[in-house]
Amino acid sequence: MNSRRSLFLVALLCSVATVSMAQNVTLRWISWWGVDTLKPIAQGFEKTHPNIKIEIQSYPFDAYFNKVQADMAAKTASNDILSVDAPSVAEYTVRHYVLPMNKYFTKEELTSSIASAVLDASYYNGTLSALPTFSSNHVLYYNPAIFKAANVTPPSPDKPWTWEEVVKAAQQLTQSENGTTKVWGLLFEQVNQPYEILPLPESLGADPMDFTSQGWLKAMQFYYDCYNTWKISANVANSNITDQLFASGHAAMMAGGEWNAVGWAKDKVNFNYAPYPYFAGGKIVVATDAQHLGIAAYSKNVPECVEFIKYATLGEGPTVEFEAGASVLFPANIPLLNKIEQDPKYADFPWSIYRLANRQVPYTVPRPVTPFWDAYQTLAYQMFNNISTGTSPETALQAAQKQWKRTLESTY
Repeated sequence: MNSRRSLFLVALLCSVATVSMAQNVTLRWISWWGVDTLKPIAQGFEKTHPNIKIEIQSYPFDAYFNKVQADMAAKTASNDILSVDAPSVAEYTVRHYVLPMNKYFTKEELTSSIASAVLDASYYNGTLSALPTFSSNHVLYYNPAIFKAANVTPPSPDKPWTWEEVVKAAQQLTQSENGTTKVWGLLFEQVNQPYEILPLPESLGADPMDFTSQGWLKAMQFYYDCYNTWKISANVANSNITDQLFASGHAAMMAGGEWNAVGWAKDKVNFNYAPYPYFAGGKIVVATDAQHLGIAAYSKNVPECVEFIKYATLGEGPTVEFEAGASVLFPANIPLLNKIEQDPKYADFPWSIYRLANRQVPYTVPRPVTPFWDAYQTLAYQMFNNISTGTSPETALQAAQKQWKRTLESTY
């Protein structure tokens, strides 16, 4: 009798467990990326995990971060997967917006699957808080027609120019008429944004969060001169304008992201690309960072979230999205990077830009990891803007250092 009862209980428990595992689960993924960009990864995952559905909700970039803050304050359990901008990893860790993931991933599977620079940015104080789906890289774009018309030799596809060589060419290529610049010699795509300007001081060995070094002073003197002394660079409001200036033939060179190339080729823009520049006597530094994925702190579907993040970062997800054309961002996934090196498609223009970017991976540096990134970005942007519009580099750097020191002192 007892034996039959025990067998019945075991069978009942097994039945309940089977039903539980077979239950359908919907994971809510919130992001600032458009639904069409993320859909291939979601659909690819659903094919191999038929009991898990991915619901994507997209918000405008600024509104997204406000949405995350509001949901975390309310301890809502409706979100499962959060898109995490790389500089926000530290803040999300400190504020407990995302769950630690160290126990779900081995060091070996991470280091064999994700490029080291963006993997490093996934941690804060040893906590693995998010993992990258895609990364980014930068090149020196140039307009071959403008170079040819001015009889200037364009940069090599294999050896990076120094910034000093870039300036020499830019001065020859800048064209003005009646006091109005018709062709700019050099543009910085994300003008005054730390993301793309920090490699200047970093190339000279400067710590990005210590504005007192000679590396910072030399780099900012260069930046000042581009706008105010040599007048080779346009100080415009945002990257949409710099992209338009270059694509329309009003700039000879632009330091910018690899994500432009495929679209420009489709639009028949006259361009080519070369490795990212560095300062003579300094080191090569190429800006990188990534969109990461984290598990929302109050999610009730953690095992399913882990499975999805594995697929979207270490597994087939990045390849599925990249080959679908949903993303033109540089991959962070090492197997996909290896495929780019082997697939003949990536030997030809414009796809060869990804092979160039891959050669630059050893030189990539992400933005600083700090829980006070928002404050840092604001003061650095203001400093770059002040310098580009005429404030002396020394004055601007001193002001930035004082402001950063006050930020840290008011927090600790």
